[in-house]
Amino acid sequence: MTATLSAPPTTSPEDVQPAEGAGEPTLGDLRAAHFARSGFSAADYGARWARFPVGPFSFVIPNWPGRGRSLSVHDLHHALTHYDTSLRGEAETAAWELAQGCRAHPIAWVLQPQALAFGLFACPRRTWRAFVRGRGGANLYEHAYASEELLARPLSELRAELGLSDDERAATWGDRAAFGLVSIGSLAVGALGLLAQLVPLTWLMALIWRLSYDPEARLDEDPLKPR
Repeated sequence: MTATLSAPPTTSPEDVQPAEGAGEPTLGDLRAAHFARSGFSAADYGARWARFPVGPFSFVIPNWPGRGRSLSVHDLHHALTHYDTSLRGEAETAAWELAQGCRAHPIAWVLQPQALAFGLFACPRRTWRAFVRGRGGANLYEHAYASEELLARPLSELRAELGLSDDERAATWGDRAAFGLVSIGSLAVGALGLLAQLVPLTWLMALIWRLSYDPEARLDEDPLKPR
């Protein structure tokens, strides 16, 4: 769920090379190709902190276990759908995932609506097409994490099972209604997420201002409280 403003090349099945001596490429081979192109690795899932780069800036957030497990499945979705890890690619992946639901992955239900909300403004057509594509199949969120058993699955077999196709699917009225409802929910979650980030930032800026212009201010005081 890490995003950058650049758009790394996507990973297609033609780029996947099976391990030496192995037969058909597996999901694990596809993930390895995705890691090679994106610069990520499986070690990111267990790291204590996660770096979230946005253009020239980077934010650091706690990488609690639930996020790491959901991220391990989310990265498989990137590899399977060929959506890159740019901000727009994250919006497409989020739309594709939300079209089918994130099941028992609470962190995905929090983060993916925010990514889709971004896509509604930055790339609405791409976000819509990804959602319609997702409505025509299934995703891997029924799995708690990217297990070795899952990674060993033959790629062609898994893509057929999930109904994945690069052909554009015709939208139905049901798709349009579902997209409308998901969009409204995503905008609400996105607004709450933005508010949750702005409140502590406003408090911090007010504290810095008070300490800068009032040497007698105490750290245990509310910086937003009038004096």
